[in-house]
Amino acid sequence: VAPKTRIDLLETTEESYEYVMDINLKGPFFLTQCFANWMIAQLNDGDVQKCRIINIGSISAYTSSPARGEYCLSKAGMGMMTQLYADRLSEYGIGVYELRPGIIATDMTSG
Repeated sequence: VAPKTRIDLLETTEESYEYVMDINLKGPFFLTQCFANWMIAQLNDGDVQKCRIINIGSISAYTSSPARGEYCLSKAGMGMMTQLYADRLSEYGIGVYELRPGIIATDMTSG
């Protein structure tokens, strides 16, 4: 999600920050943790042979948008989260990847 209101970085509220970070970063972090543990169990039991995790990030991970600072931070965090899980899960052969699409015409990107 994007912030409910686009406002200057110097005026961003803690409520807006927490709203965006909880949905865009905290949620995916713990969901990935849950599925990673499930995948490890499936691999150990021989139920599956390959597992992959794919996160959807954004070019906002590296493109500054001061009117949506919390969004950019959440997407940059997604990039690091992906790297951390990729490193941690490599011993199990679980690939962890991130897609970073550009601007897509949606309600979120319209003005």
